[in-house]
Amino acid sequence: MTAPDARAKTRGRPPVERRRIQMAMRITPELRDELVKRAEATGRSITQQMEMLLEQALLIDKLLGQTVVLQLSAERRLLLQQELYHAVHTLEAQARVAKAGSTRQRALTRRAADLRSVADQLA
Repeated sequence: MTAPDARAKTRGRPPVERRRIQMAMRITPELRDELVKRAEATGRSITQQMEMLLEQALLIDKLLGQTVVLQLSAERRLLLQQELYHAVHTLEAQARVAKAGSTRQRALTRRAADLRSVADQLA
């Protein structure tokens, strides 16, 4: 018998670099409906739409995290801040009427806190 080859043979296709990694995520039905609408409007799949929105969110977070000064006039900055606080108020009102301790209530509260954080950074 001959000595076994130093390189072990493997079955199947050779490994290739993965371009995408699967992620499991739970979202509210309302968020899924919005994703479906946006995906259909842009001709993307839901996954492609989610990936694009996540990339945009990370970029915005990076820019705000580095305290990049927004090139807005004081008046426009104030208007944007007021709109954000109005959205926070609406989300908090929805959270108050949602079932106590429910996933929806937690999600609304979390979204309100995120928006409040962005609005506070504009001050």
